[in-house]
Amino acid sequence: MTTLTISPDLKRYPIRKNDLLQAWDSADELILKHLEPTQQKRILILNDSYGALSCALEGFDVTTYTDSYLSSRGIEFNSQNRVHSLN
Repeated sequence: MTTLTISPDLKRYPIRKNDLLQAWDSADELILKHLEPTQQKRILILNDSYGALSCALEGFDVTTYTDSYLSSRGIEFNSQNRVHSLN
């Protein structure tokens, strides 16, 4: 069974020098822990703050929606423009 994981290289946006905070929280980890990686379903992600879920699930049929400009830029930055949010 493949485990979905969050990359430790994700950054919070906007980038700040010497930022010690991580770009995900325990809720993101819990969702990925309980998501069956072999399910082929469409996934809607709402308000993914820095793109942790969007990046971890980019191999799925994912739609990301956020009303935050900073969140949208964080998702694009962390996914290296492979994931775009609707806003």
